[in-house]
Formats: sequence, C-alpha cells, structure tokens
Amino acid sequence: VGDRYSVTVEITPDAVWVQSATCPNQDCVRTGKISAAGRSIVCLPSRVVVELESSDGSSDFDAVSG
Repeated sequence: VGDRYSVTVEITPDAVWVQSATCPNQDCVRTGKISAAGRSIVCLPSRVVVELESSDGSSDFDAVSG
C-alpha cells in the first residue's frame, strides 16, 4: 500500500537491530540493539516488527497491560 521502504535487520548471537531503513522517520534505526525477550523494534511505515521471544516460554515481564 503506498510507498514501499527497505529495512535491513542485523542479527548476532547477542542482539538484533535495524542496521538501515529507507523510511522517513528512522525510529526503527534509532531504537538500537535489543537483546532481551519481550523487546521489539517497530517500523510503522514499512509494516515491520522485530520481536524477541524466549525459547523456553519465559519472559522478563512482571506485568502486561494492553
């Protein structure tokens, strides 16, 4: 829908981050590296969500609010 943007995601054993994006606001790039379960990076213009999940189903959350 509308403009299309490119997002480059880097993945290492220690972290995940958006290396570059062609979206106008660059919020996804400025989010920086994430490395804990439950953390996410969102690029709304390109409709991309990167979310880390625990392999054992546990999370770092004390509570979740919607």
